[in-house]
Amino acid sequence: MLVGEIVSSYQSLYQSIEGKRPNAIPYLLLDLALSLSGLSDKSWAKKQVEFSIKAWLKLRNGVSEEKLGLLNLENLLEVFKSTLTVADIEYAEKLTGCLAAIGESRYREMILEEIKRKEAERQHKCKLENVSVVCTLTGHSNFVHSLAISPDGQTLVSGSADNTIKIWQLSTGQELHTLTGHSKVVYSVAISPDGQTLVSGSSGGTIKIWQLSTGLELRTLTGHSVEVMCLAISPDGQTLVSGCFDTIKIWELSTGRELRTLTGHSAPVSSVAISPDGQTLVSGRWDNTIKIWELSTGLELRTLTGHSASVFSVAISPDGQTLVSGNDNGTIKIWELSTGRELRTLTGHSWRVYSVAISPDGQTLVSGSGDNTIKIWRVE
Repeated sequence: MLVGEIVSSYQSLYQSIEGKRPNAIPYLLLDLALSLSGLSDKSWAKKQVEFSIKAWLKLRNGVSEEKLGLLNLENLLEVFKSTLTVADIEYAEKLTGCLAAIGESRYREMILEEIKRKEAERQHKCKLENVSVVCTLTGHSNFVHSLAISPDGQTLVSGSADNTIKIWQLSTGQELHTLTGHSKVVYSVAISPDGQTLVSGSSGGTIKIWQLSTGLELRTLTGHSVEVMCLAISPDGQTLVSGCFDTIKIWELSTGRELRTLTGHSAPVSSVAISPDGQTLVSGRWDNTIKIWELSTGLELRTLTGHSASVFSVAISPDGQTLVSGNDNGTIKIWELSTGRELRTLTGHSWRVYSVAISPDGQTLVSGSGDNTIKIWRVE
């Protein structure tokens, strides 16, 4: 009875913090299991291991509690094994330690073999052993807030808190131009699909359009009142989208004419992305939501509310089928763009995910975080 009361009190504590720290619950339950594994009756510890796996699967795959409640330890481990990725190795290793402690070594070996196989796949896929710094560019005197690479891969553009934009030859690192038209921090830069035009947004609320090859300033757009945090250019190069602390604006890129203003968000817009077919706009915001719009009309199609913290980054796959978003609590979500259906949640980062990008073949996702790491994921 005493053990039962102690376990019950711990579970009540975990339930009270689950809403704020859901990613910690599977680990806390394993800690509890280990503390109970010294008892002669291993069923107490085994039950906590089962609870931990259920909590993990619920986070990773959105499996319902009702469905998970019907599974025993063996069934749970089979499901866990089928969904295991390299990003799960830290949890998997802790889990195998618990399995050994409660006398379930046969399951432990099964998980360890799967970890080895996943790691071998990752090494074969990524071949990152020989990654090295080619060169370091040191021209800026303050934070570099944004980067863009031209479609031909020849030119790099950087926007900085030193109020300048620098244009570099990517292959050599040679600085080609420094653009000084902005009087405040340059938060965002984007290059048109034809590689001819550079667009930049600043904390002064201004957007500037430049000729990329010469650095010549073509025009200034002044519709925003505060920081222009993000920019996107449509695949046909006709439309510019800018996200600000108060609105999203859509512009005709060639003339700088403002076409419309979108005001559906209730908090600053941190990121925007346009689908490859140019039909759909996605925006992420600090109100924990993602909004999907019809770009040509500005019609709001749907709002995605799966995140529990500010959405800092969004990206769309090259086939236009998948949306990826990163948020303030370190999670990444993958969505079906056409329906807004949440497909899965990735939990490898320990702090906010500032940026996400998808490779041209749609197979690889890259995420950058405030935990000082970059993670590479296999989208499938």
